[in-house]
Amino acid sequence: MLDKTAIVAILKNVCPRTGDFSRRRRKLNNDEGINMKIKTMALAALVSLAVSACATEQKTDMANVLDAKGLQAIFKQGGGTCTWKTGSTEGQDFYYSTDSKSGGEADRNIGADTMQGTWALKGNQLCVNFGSEECSTLEKAGKKKYKANFGGKAYDLGC
Repeated sequence: MLDKTAIVAILKNVCPRTGDFSRRRRKLNNDEGINMKIKTMALAALVSLAVSACATEQKTDMANVLDAKGLQAIFKQGGGTCTWKTGSTEGQDFYYSTDSKSGGEADRNIGADTMQGTWALKGNQLCVNFGSEECSTLEKAGKKKYKANFGGKAYDLGC
């Protein structure tokens, strides 16, 4: 029966590099450490890119939201007309400047039905009231095209 020392001596003679187990273990541990550092750095870089992409997307959306002056420019003549669509419902709003250039009475046509209400520009929001007041910012979506959110519903507007 061979003892441990004899086996190590035989291995050193047959394959000199296999006998130095401690050196191989140190190198292996060092390589694993380097691989772990690379994986950690790669993960950090991916998280960084994801966060910056979200921030950029949020900035882009906010950049398209009209400020008070941009909103007033749509209604610069005082009042106006906007067609809109939310889900499968389409309609047309007519804004009349009965109080000022930035507010007054409104008519909402949905098919053959007409509702009467009011409208007003409040800061950077368009507020309409056809039974209850709902306000929304307008996000530019194209030439004379906007996106709004009244009462939790997304609207596509053409004004």
